[in-house]
Amino acid sequence: MKRHLIGAAIASALLLTAACSTKEEVAAETAQEQIANFNELSPLEQEARIKLVELKSMMEKAQNNEIDVAREETIVWFSEQFLTFANWDEANRDSIEKAFGYERYYAKDKKRLADELPDFERQKVIDILDKGIEVLAQELRGEIKRRPVNKVDWQGTKASDNMFISNGKPIFPYDYFSKTVGQPLTNTDIYNDHLGALYHGGENLYPVDHDRAINSFLLKEDGTFDQELMKELTSIPDTNVGFLYYWIMGIPKWVEEREPEVRKGRSLFTGFDVDNPLVRDVWGKIIRETGRLTKGKKVTELGFVLANEPHWFSEKDHWTYRFKEMNDISSYTLNKFRNWLDAKYSGDVAELNSNWGAAFTSFDQVQIDIPLDTKFKGQPMWYDWMRYNMDRSTEWFKFMQDELHTVNADADTHIKIMPRMFMDNSRSGGIDTEALAELTTMVGHDAKSFGSKNIRPGKSSEWIEKYAYHWGIVAMFHDFMESVAPDKINVNSESHFLSSGQWRDLDTRTSYVRSVYWLATLLGMDANMGWFWARDPDGSPEDRLEGDLDFFDPGLGGAYAGSNNMQPHVTNEVT
Repeated sequence: MKRHLIGAAIASALLLTAACSTKEEVAAETAQEQIANFNELSPLEQEARIKLVELKSMMEKAQNNEIDVAREETIVWFSEQFLTFANWDEANRDSIEKAFGYERYYAKDKKRLADELPDFERQKVIDILDKGIEVLAQELRGEIKRRPVNKVDWQGTKASDNMFISNGKPIFPYDYFSKTVGQPLTNTDIYNDHLGALYHGGENLYPVDHDRAINSFLLKEDGTFDQELMKELTSIPDTNVGFLYYWIMGIPKWVEEREPEVRKGRSLFTGFDVDNPLVRDVWGKIIRETGRLTKGKKVTELGFVLANEPHWFSEKDHWTYRFKEMNDISSYTLNKFRNWLDAKYSGDVAELNSNWGAAFTSFDQVQIDIPLDTKFKGQPMWYDWMRYNMDRSTEWFKFMQDELHTVNADADTHIKIMPRMFMDNSRSGGIDTEALAELTTMVGHDAKSFGSKNIRPGKSSEWIEKYAYHWGIVAMFHDFMESVAPDKINVNSESHFLSSGQWRDLDTRTSYVRSVYWLATLLGMDANMGWFWARDPDGSPEDRLEGDLDFFDPGLGGAYAGSNNMQPHVTNEVT
């Protein structure tokens, strides 16, 4: 009964405010007809739909008074999307329960959470509509005056020396890194002003049986390119600006058969030995061909990402060991290390022996057990290997960039560096953050923050006693990168501001969302691709997250539960 009274009251108000104009009378009568159709809906959806009618009516009045309503267009879009999503979630509770079950933090309460989610989403829709109605009413009454929204120019944005430029002014593009796998780039329900419209050949473009668009499988053993796979790249529309990924997780079977050592020294997101000559031949050809095919294309305006979260942790008992990372090294890596030591010690093997407590007769006889036992930490052998491990990864990325620049000298590059490679004490990961920032033409990373406590058992959340959120990684990392490379564009190609493997909160504060994006931007961030958008337009999760999950990525399975895909207030606030 209460919901019907709400609807009647709003409809009456709409009719009264429209009494002076035939055009507005028609609009009010249409609104009243719409409201009459809401009686069969659930109480919260009915309330949300009524508020949508009210906001749309106010928007029409505002437009008649030449007031910009771009903000309200976003509120309406997210409201309608999430009402659809809530209905899907309600009709598919088993799927939602399974999604909550994949995240251990939520698993014990998965049934309750699945039952509560639809109305939670509807209530959050009501909340954003209430705020939208309140703010627009203030402008209609003349109490506030907002500047018109300067929307992202998805077609005309250009990379300058240290900023993205649109219509002669700086602009800060935003989007989502991983975006509804299986949906075409031309689907305006996914690519638009509300969710972002950057085009890319990364997470959302991949054939069923391989990794991603620009990957090792593009080159066949006979030296020709797989043209069907290449279409995943060449078919990207040349309309919107974007970015491209070199996805280096896999390696073809024919390479393994010719090079039995090719998997030695692999890492979590680099599926092969970067010192292997055949690998370099394969990837040199792939980089040159894809660089040639995409030269001048808008999809490269935000650069080529040379790697996704690269690291080569090479110490015993590190968590990456169970994912086959640096379980051993190839003869190629060992021989390159020997040459590196020879150069470092100026050919003096006696000095090496003195430092290491060894008895090698020549540098060609040097041996080392990788992963290295942590008992050697602080000793010369530990330092030498860890320094070399950094140098060899920097040399690999220089190889990649050089190959690209042979065919496209103006191509911009960056690498998705994890801030922990700089922030944490461990230096065994093979990443020299400063050297890579100086190497690439843009600065790249995936800086994160925690909006609430760490959800992992045994992990500290002491910061919550003093601070509203865990701001340190965002602030310190951005500030440091701006110091190292002040004249380069700073791209966060997978921000975990909204959730991560270590934190999420269904009832995330909108004030936090606004604060953390502003903080990062004020400290140097020029573009942001958030984690992640995984809803198809009908409300169902993207292809990879349906059914029984079976894929390599250890973090993806539980990522959907408690994310922005269940939070209309969060996604709306970002936009």
